[in-house]
Amino acid sequence: MSKYIYDEQGICTNGDAMYYKADGILAHYEVAKNKHGYARTFEVQGSIISICRPLSWEEEDVTSTKEEAIALAKYELKRALISSNYNGQFDGLLMAMGEVVEPKNQVIDKPQLSLFDGI
Repeated sequence: MSKYIYDEQGICTNGDAMYYKADGILAHYEVAKNKHGYARTFEVQGSIISICRPLSWEEEDVTSTKEEAIALAKYELKRALISSNYNGQFDGLLMAMGEVVEPKNQVIDKPQLSLFDGI
């Protein structure tokens, strides 16, 4: 009997997953053995974003070992977050995943005109 269960549509219902949550956004990657090898996927869900793809029995883009699938799934999730990180919305998730996030430029609030200095 297989460790992984696939439903009638060929979607895995119990893959091995790693979850991250930060700033109201949940992300995870998942791997499972299918008929070709170890398949992988990732998902990102938030109030204004949703990126997902099912983990399929028919998926042909696979690796030969579970460890390779995990490394590749984590890499693909990081790349997706970095390339879509507008206004730093995924900084918290990237830090949770161990990615060093470069600090943003800081805006220093200085008064433009000081009418009452020296009074």
